[in-house]
Amino acid sequence: MGMYNILITTCSCPKCKKMHRIEAEFRFGFLNLRKYTLGETIEWDKRDSSLYDYGINQRPENGNCIGEGYVVCDLCHHDFWIDIVVKNDILSEIIIRNDKQGYIKD
Repeated sequence: MGMYNILITTCSCPKCKKMHRIEAEFRFGFLNLRKYTLGETIEWDKRDSSLYDYGINQRPENGNCIGEGYVVCDLCHHDFWIDIVVKNDILSEIIIRNDKQGYIKD
């Protein structure tokens, strides 16, 4: 099992359309199972990236990137992907990905 972080926020599930709290697993930044919320500063990995190349671990230029997050809706159990937008090291917004299928088959 690989390491990841968690973004806690709210959004509308693309299947059941209900707005509620979600937990999105993501694999960028310093991976240590840390829980974040939008508006927080992400911690980047300061180790040698050649040893720990699991994605965007070290700080990108100007602290800006878009990384993927994986969500399973607690209400309808549908899974989906989001983009997590980081601006100047701040977790700033999420965008639901309608172009990428989840793992759970309906």
